[in-house]
Amino acid sequence: LVAGLSSGPRIRPLIKLETAYMAGQPFGWALTPGIMFDVKESTWVLGIEGRSTTQKTIGITFNIWRNF
Repeated sequence: LVAGLSSGPRIRPLIKLETAYMAGQPFGWALTPGIMFDVKESTWVLGIEGRSTTQKTIGITFNIWRNF
């Protein structure tokens, strides 16, 4: 699930939730709140990800989305 504002101010909020389950493994999830901002013909997304699988981790994410 990804939810955010697709238009509006130059900097927009975004939140992403991922879940996973495999037989014999614990339920896993990742939550990534972030911000989107436009740079020329692309959108950059910067976020902080918290992940819970066999070990809990925290990381930084960076994505470039190309507008077409």
